[in-house]
Amino acid sequence: MKNFLLLFFLTTTVYAQVPSISWVQQDSLKEYMYGGIEASDGSYITVGLTNFGEHVIKKTQCNGTVSWTVQYGTLRNWGVRETVDHNYIVVGDTASDARLTKVDTAGNILWERGYIYSSPNEHGYGIDLTPDGGYILLSNYVQLGCRIIKTDSIGILQWDTLYTNFENAMAIVTSANYTYTFLSSQGLPFDSVYLTQIDAAGGIVWKRAFGGHSGPSWSANSLIRTTDGGFAFVATDASKGCLYKTDMMGNLQWKKFLFPGYAYSMSQTPDSGYLVSGVNYGTYLMKTNAVGDSLWSYRRSPVFSSSQVGFPTSDSGYFYAACCDTALNTDFSIKFNYGGTPCTIPTTIPEITKYTPPVIFPNPVFTKANINTGSKGSYTFSVTDISGNEVLKFSFTGQHAEFNKGNLSPGLYLYQLQNEKGVAGRGKILVE
Repeated sequence: MKNFLLLFFLTTTVYAQVPSISWVQQDSLKEYMYGGIEASDGSYITVGLTNFGEHVIKKTQCNGTVSWTVQYGTLRNWGVRETVDHNYIVVGDTASDARLTKVDTAGNILWERGYIYSSPNEHGYGIDLTPDGGYILLSNYVQLGCRIIKTDSIGILQWDTLYTNFENAMAIVTSANYTYTFLSSQGLPFDSVYLTQIDAAGGIVWKRAFGGHSGPSWSANSLIRTTDGGFAFVATDASKGCLYKTDMMGNLQWKKFLFPGYAYSMSQTPDSGYLVSGVNYGTYLMKTNAVGDSLWSYRRSPVFSSSQVGFPTSDSGYFYAACCDTALNTDFSIKFNYGGTPCTIPTTIPEITKYTPPVIFPNPVFTKANINTGSKGSYTFSVTDISGNEVLKFSFTGQHAEFNKGNLSPGLYLYQLQNEKGVAGRGKILVE
């Protein structure tokens, strides 16, 4: 009896900080999700492939209701971003070429572009928006290196560069001053992860190597810009999921071994911590503080799968999707609640016409950006930092205004647009 009480005490102590679960959503069709975002309308967009080998894109509302699922083509989607016009750009591949697909908020495919290369076995992994309204695409070639493609806003090729000896490239992000930074790795005998920055024309600016421990080959999977202007990424070293933090020049600030297994996706949380998903004797989610120390963790299923995506939500919760659940043999998505804003979804009018969200462009903001409210009126535009401190506020009348970054330091900020009816829109601004 004493042993039982001790075990109960230890169990409740370890898991006391795990947020409560608002809902679990499961599909009869297996869907392996590799990328995802929270859209500006509060929904969750995830991309991947089905167990029949088809591309899949899914939109889930904050209450767990699936608005739509789009399945098409063959093989998989790897990443997604929301575009400046509040549609979605998806990167994927057909094994012979990398592909970009633009989808509207109702799930209709607006256009699709393929970027064929002379070598087979190409996989389109990374995607980000560029300051000029276009896209930067990263694709990987088996035993050749990686290919980076710059396109305009409708996917038309602007430049295309092959980087030899950059193997296992998985992620790319838009950096400061019209540069782009990507993550790659090599196994033995080099056994290193590489963070490389290129300029607006594709020329290498700098390259940083992060040596690992001898043993299994490296696996570098997810890269983000952090709120302090630096970078963070996850990789697998010596069969352990690891979290790395660097400054804006790629110099290592710290490294943490998180858990035995594999780290697949990551994002930064509003408290400057990190949310990391992966495999640790099953599908696994971990929340850390700002220096990578674990605050809580959650294990769903003993199934080992690379299909993992997790990110914080605007209502102070967390979204997590993975495949598969042993008991039901299906994928699942989970919404964790941390006592934030209740989920409310208008149902009286179709989602696509319920309101025209404001557009801040370009975003990231290098010097100034344009605000398009979608309709004429009297508005107040305010900006706060991650801690909730108001750093900028002004009012204007009409449909358009100009936002100058002024003395704002580089980093991530939150904006809110209000009119006489209340909040007309809110979102995130990245200042360079």
